Amino acid sequence: MSNMEDEPAPEEKRPLRILPLQSAIIGNAILQGVVLLFSAMIMDGGFIGRMWFQAMVAYWLMTGWLLLRRGNALTTVDAWWIRMGFFLWLGASVIVEKKVNALYHGGFQETFGTAP
Repeated sequence: MSNMEDEPAPEEKRPLRILPLQSAIIGNAILQGVVLLFSAMIMDGGFIGRMWFQAMVAYWLMTGWLLLRRGNALTTVDAWWIRMGFFLWLGASVIVEKKVNALYHGGFQETFGTAP
């Protein structure tokens, strides 16, 4: 009898408890708070601080929704999002902010290269 029968397939949901993720959540909160403090002090007109804050809001809304919705039955994908999702939100906030800023200053045609 092999161990392959006992292990769930990668696409199957594996319930996780919140407790192992507690250190990841606390670590994220501390890291984000400290970097937000430093990014707010950078003299760039608030661009970096705004990006960091937008990513923080998106990350904590997503994390709160996952924890409230799934509770103690988090999947491995949920756990990965809680651990690493902030950096994806940070990249998304930079891209969205650049497009919105270009749209505000340059208009639709210059931003997207086509007429509406």
